[in-house]
Amino acid sequence: MTISDEKAVLIVVGGGSGKRFGGDKLLVNVCGKPVFIHTLERLAPAAKQLVLVVPAGREEEFRRIVAKYLPGLDLKIVAGDVTRTGSVRNGVAAAAPAPDELVAVHDAARPLATPELLRELCRKARTVGGAVPGFPQADAQKRTDENGMILADLPRANVWNVGTPQVFQAELLLRAYASDEVAECLDDAEAVRRIGGKVAVVRSDAPNRKLTTPADLKEIEKQLLR
Repeated sequence: MTISDEKAVLIVVGGGSGKRFGGDKLLVNVCGKPVFIHTLERLAPAAKQLVLVVPAGREEEFRRIVAKYLPGLDLKIVAGDVTRTGSVRNGVAAAAPAPDELVAVHDAARPLATPELLRELCRKARTVGGAVPGFPQADAQKRTDENGMILADLPRANVWNVGTPQVFQAELLLRAYASDEVAECLDDAEAVRRIGGKVAVVRSDAPNRKLTTPADLKEIEKQLLR
């Protein structure tokens, strides 16, 4: 396999509670399918192994849904944890990647990511260590106190909005998750950087919105129908 067509072990994380959405967002019907089905369907071509992490105790429910919409799809379904860190750790443990493989971690509620994006991230991660998708921050950045009063104006240069999938050489991700500091990290990229790994931002201007609130639904539906 060449670096241009390399695939990743893909961990799709959907073990959260969906409190900000106001319900079980993974099962929300978007263009005739649950949102997480779109995520699996779109990224499967660039995955060498698929692991879906779901809320604990609901593994069989999700297994039936996958069989209905994506019959024949080869994937493991494992229970998540009360934290995202724990859910990712469970997914990586189930995948058991070899140290020289690439591992991608992706939000199940982010159905607009493409296999082309995942492949591009794989190419970068193979040469650097890790790669995340991002687009430049266009709005002014402010730091405030706990009352919302502005304390500082932050420069926009070289500031990025970052999402998923995030791709890493497995050896780096495994070491990051063996660290006691991983629970404090905002995302997997921070965890890898804390152990000395290098992570690059790959610019992606294509829509990659996450279903977080009901207001996100219309935009995601519009993009999926294009």
